[in-house]
Amino acid sequence: MTLGVFTHREESEPTTLTAELDRHRRAQRQELFLETVANSGPQVEVVWNLEQVRHAVEDLESTGLQAKDSQLLQRILQQTKDPVTRAQLAKALGNTVTEAGE
Repeated sequence: MTLGVFTHREESEPTTLTAELDRHRRAQRQELFLETVANSGPQVEVVWNLEQVRHAVEDLESTGLQAKDSQLLQRILQQTKDPVTRAQLAKALGNTVTEAGE
């Protein structure tokens, strides 16, 4: 007898947990890649294929940007002169600010 204090909670389904774990791993993988990009030198476009960088930013956005990602994206923004990549990073940074403020 619990006198109404106990509330039965259903366990999350394994597929939900697996999807959440996959999302987290994808985000970590993209964060590590973008950290490597940011640490690689003063001009991102000289060392890296910008299509890969843009794909990583897009993938990171799709997993849900965290506040910590804004510093990383800002560093890359400062290191590239490519207008397409800069626009994507600026958009992602705008999303980070919005999500962090919620």
